[in-house]
Amino acid sequence: VKGDLTGKTVGIAKFGFQARDYRSGKGYDGFIAEIGSVTRFSERTELTLNYNTTPVESTFGNDNYYIANALRAQLDQKLIGNFSFLVKTGASRNIYPQSNATFNVKRRDWLLNEEIWLQYKVKEWGKVSVGYQYMRRSSNVSANAYADNLMSTRLDFFF
Repeated sequence: VKGDLTGKTVGIAKFGFQARDYRSGKGYDGFIAEIGSVTRFSERTELTLNYNTTPVESTFGNDNYYIANALRAQLDQKLIGNFSFLVKTGASRNIYPQSNATFNVKRRDWLLNEEIWLQYKVKEWGKVSVGYQYMRRSSNVSANAYADNLMSTRLDFFF
């Protein structure tokens, strides 16, 4: 479902049901959802807000998947010429359905993510970006907690 919420804001809602079977271990049968909005404050400034809940494939212990509940925001600000500035922030709660035999606990993680990007649109077919990302995962299984700082450059082609 997609529709105008205000003159500058478009709302988007997606709902569904997903069934996953695995050769071994527990499968997933349940609802998935995504809701969000895109607000265009001006021709140069756009804010995107998004929340989703969905199962994600897992490689942790005997869990085939975890349920990710993620909230994200993205601000896209056009600068001079073909330059733009992008700021992203997000938080995710990942819930593993089964108790792990090694740690004797159902794993629960919090992920926090912050990103800043400077982009240059070369033409309609591509852009060059340089950015910084900080990600931190807190977990009740301490071996899976970390903090990460990453500087990146990107070259994107569109066709």
